[in-house]
Amino acid sequence: MSINRLSALTLMLLFGLLSVTAHAADQQALQTSNMKHKEGFIAIKNIDGVHSVTFHIMRAPDGTGYSHDEYHVMVSIEKNGKPLHGLQVSSQVIHPDGSTGGYHPMVELDGWYMARFRFGHDRDRHLVSVRFSDGDKSYVSSISYPE
Repeated sequence: MSINRLSALTLMLLFGLLSVTAHAADQQALQTSNMKHKEGFIAIKNIDGVHSVTFHIMRAPDGTGYSHDEYHVMVSIEKNGKPLHGLQVSSQVIHPDGSTGGYHPMVELDGWYMARFRFGHDRDRHLVSVRFSDGDKSYVSSISYPE
């Protein structure tokens, strides 16, 4: 089995576990205009009272062919508390020195949109942004990592 296939299977298992954990949480308490954290780096950001974005950032698992400075950026996008599927979602990271590779498309797996980024050894704050469209309106949501 190739490393890419193994990585995809590993991520699908992680997404499934994360999905159960995230939906079991009290969404009413977590969805505020400010983000809050639960179980590692998970942040829920309310955009407009209708849409919210759940950010989950984690270091790529050891032993899966990733370097130690690669991270998975995962987001779940909801409208009125229900996950949105089939969106065109892209993300970017702006590093502390101001550099960025621009927006990259995210892959959807089990209700989560995923991309991989290198944060490097720099532990200063990175700006993580996602953009998507719902109907004829576009949205952007961003967080600082680590907060």
